[in-house]
Amino acid sequence: MYSTEPGTAHLNPPFFTFTSDTWQHPFLSDTYPRHLYRYSGLVIKRLVLIFLLSRKDSDRKTETERQRQKDRDRKTETERQRQKDRDRKTETERQRQKDRDRKTETERQRQKDRDRKTETERQRQKDRDRKTETERQRQKDRDRKTETERQRQKDRDRKTERQRQKDRDRKTETERMAQKAWHRKNVRKKDRKTLNYDRFMKINHNSLICS
Repeated sequence: MYSTEPGTAHLNPPFFTFTSDTWQHPFLSDTYPRHLYRYSGLVIKRLVLIFLLSRKDSDRKTETERQRQKDRDRKTETERQRQKDRDRKTETERQRQKDRDRKTETERQRQKDRDRKTETERQRQKDRDRKTETERQRQKDRDRKTETERQRQKDRDRKTERQRQKDRDRKTETERMAQKAWHRKNVRKKDRKTLNYDRFMKINHNSLICS
């Protein structure tokens, strides 16, 4: 229960009400002067205002810091995005370089294949030329062998013909020798007179033919 005695208001629990112009105790409005109540209300208002302003400043500072953090994050994100773009560009350029290298390697491989094919064709041409040259050489050898065989055949034919000629000459010589021997033998048997007459007639006969 509240005490209404003067000088005992500090013993009562605080129970203030707020009106339009001051803080007012419901039972001690006549005990305390009104300016004290007004001063207390102003102090409380000032404290609340300071608290609110400090809170607002803190919130503003926090919001500013948050905004700066957002800006830093945005800047970092922008920088990260630029870095990603640069990396993507670098990766794209690297990929293009790889594609160019692959294309160059493919072209080099094709050139190697063409060179290998050309070398293979050249080797085949060499083999064909070698085969043709071998065949030509064999043909030459066959021709030489044929020519040698022909020459040998000619030599054999010539030798045979010479032998036959020798045989004919020997036979003719033998025949002549036999004829001479026979003639010599028969002439001796003939009469000298008959021989002279035959010679005379032969001479006259030849003279008549010539005339």
